[in-house]
Amino acid sequence: WSPTAKLIFGLTVVGLMMGALIYFRAFIGPLILAFVATYLMHPIIARINRLTRLTWRLSVGLVYLILLVTLVAGSAWAGVVIVHQFQSLVGVIQGFVQNIPNIAQDLSTRVYIIGPFRIDLGQYLDLNYLANQLLQSIQPILSQVTRLVGTFATGAVETIGWVLFVLLTSFFLLTEAGRVPDLRDYIRIPGYEADIRRMGVELGHTWNAFLRGQIIIFVLVVIFYTLL
Repeated sequence: WSPTAKLIFGLTVVGLMMGALIYFRAFIGPLILAFVATYLMHPIIARINRLTRLTWRLSVGLVYLILLVTLVAGSAWAGVVIVHQFQSLVGVIQGFVQNIPNIAQDLSTRVYIIGPFRIDLGQYLDLNYLANQLLQSIQPILSQVTRLVGTFATGAVETIGWVLFVLLTSFFLLTEAGRVPDLRDYIRIPGYEADIRRMGVELGHTWNAFLRGQIIIFVLVVIFYTLL
């Protein structure tokens, strides 16, 4: 090929790759999470595989079955609790709105005596007018509650879908992970085999420590945000 043809072909390939990344950008984050989940789950499944003498595929299937059951049970429990809380919130707001006229009527008949002062709220304030203004302000909020519930439900379904995508991707990766050879066995430099293996072990320790630190920070942030 001529240099011009090579340049055109190279730019075309780069453009296609950039277009694919832009078009499928929504999958980049979940795919990264899937690879991280695969990396985290591999030692656990390897230990189960050694202790139980099960096949690698059966060990992976057993662990992911437990994860799936836990995810379904947790989602169902969280969904019931959240729906109950929303129903309670709507009930409280509706009860308050219905009682606003009665509260205004009751306050308009009350007279408070503080020392030599006599305070008649009905004489100084038009409580019925204020109640009507409050009702007009609250009604748009009530109409948005239903929209908020729908938005939350849509977001929850989308989140569950992405979680299942991450689990399925990591499951298929781990299913074949037992057949992946150790790359250090193929890096053979005479006189440096021990150094290469030690370097791999040290890099593994460093990466594991970094990843554990990030996971601990993530868990602490989730706990503090939940408490707040």
